[in-house]
Amino acid sequence: MNKWLGVIIACVVIILRLATTHNEGLTVESYAHVNQAVHIQATGFPLLTYTLSGTTTRALFWPVYDYLLAITGSIFGNTHAIHLIGAFIAGLLVLGVFTFILHSTKNSTAAVLASLAAALIPIGWSDILTASSANLGILIGLWILICFLHIDNNIWRIFFLILLVLGVLTSSVILLFLLGLVAYLALAEMARINRPHGEHEFVFFGLLFLLWVYIVLYKDVFVLHGWQAIWQNTPTLFRNSYFSDLHTLDVIVSIGIFPFIGGMYVMYRHLFVEHERPVYLIMSLVLSTGILTWAQIVTPTIGLRVLSIGLVVLFGFAARDILHYLRTTKLGLLRHGVPLVAVLLLLVSSIPATDEVHDAKTNTVTPDELAAMHWIRENTPEHAVIAASWTEGILLSSQTGRTPIMNDQFLLQPESTTRIEDIHTILAAPFQSDVIDALNKYHADFVLWTEVSRAITGRDSPIFATDLICFTPLFTKGSVIVYGIACGLERDA
Repeated sequence: MNKWLGVIIACVVIILRLATTHNEGLTVESYAHVNQAVHIQATGFPLLTYTLSGTTTRALFWPVYDYLLAITGSIFGNTHAIHLIGAFIAGLLVLGVFTFILHSTKNSTAAVLASLAAALIPIGWSDILTASSANLGILIGLWILICFLHIDNNIWRIFFLILLVLGVLTSSVILLFLLGLVAYLALAEMARINRPHGEHEFVFFGLLFLLWVYIVLYKDVFVLHGWQAIWQNTPTLFRNSYFSDLHTLDVIVSIGIFPFIGGMYVMYRHLFVEHERPVYLIMSLVLSTGILTWAQIVTPTIGLRVLSIGLVVLFGFAARDILHYLRTTKLGLLRHGVPLVAVLLLLVSSIPATDEVHDAKTNTVTPDELAAMHWIRENTPEHAVIAASWTEGILLSSQTGRTPIMNDQFLLQPESTTRIEDIHTILAAPFQSDVIDALNKYHADFVLWTEVSRAITGRDSPIFATDLICFTPLFTKGSVIVYGIACGLERDA
């Protein structure tokens, strides 16, 4: 029966996810994928470029996730499809953790406890309303590691190669798993672990394939930015917030104290006492990801998600060791009550997940903002330029078809720092002449004012709002205002 509990827990996670996201909206960042899905549904092909004021640049595109969304969205609608895909990713991650521990330890109770820990990871609930190719990449990465455990079997080798190709075409997060495999080869060699033939070849092939794909996709990026591309061309003024320091407390809260402690215990024992191949495989992923996150090469959000999966898997080995200890000592009678206690402790450690769900719901695009998008689409010229915060650029493009000054896809954008400074001038400058100059620079026709604008400026309304001659509120709903611009602009005939 215990062998089926992993499947049951995965199904419960899927149901809970769908129940939590029912009738909920999407976060702003989801609309980049919605935009791709809509274009694929209409033409069969992805949207490879997008327009900003005065320039056209390449769009970020991950074929596996966006085509999956397009296909699923054509049946259920794109919003419901995002919720559905996210729920199944979460469920399959739980099932992956269960499978890894069951195959590695042959202890179904430990596998159940690990899968329950995976289901309750607080950070795993932070993006329930977000379209995320990274989460799909993490799922594929975990199953790549499961296949790698059986790399001496031809069937598992085929699955490894298939998942590798899918992973590389899904998200850059797969690089962390391949680097984890490289770290594993090094650590396993030093520990003289008995390993199946062919490991080196498959890891080497994976790295070569990934490098080839990324050179093809991002050669222009590397030419333009060089090694700075690893920081995704993030403007200097934002780099500290995008690549902030990751502290131990952040990891504990995001993952749960007991999976964290259990994972650390297992890593300590296997660095100095034991040498199990599956543990070294996961431990290498945790160590390499932790180092890259600490070095601010990987964003904390992505780093924590990968670390969380690694540590809950290691927690499964800790559960196995504890159960084995109880079974072989005079405390053996207690072993039947330990799983129940462990479940209760995991539930307690997952309390921060409720805050993550609440934050996710409060960070979605509001009905007022969507109403403003609808008004812009129906009442503005097709080639109108809209001045709005950079975080809302993708939302504007996907929901209105109009041109923003910029968006938050920094990697492929020119002059991102300058454009951010100009947008801040438009929204917050105390002098109307500066506002007009910045608007004129990008030939902007309208200004969108939202809660995001309020957060950026610290003001309830823009300073220019007092000038009703030059700036006319054309649409107002709740906290959202669309201003028309009537002064000082050079318009094309």
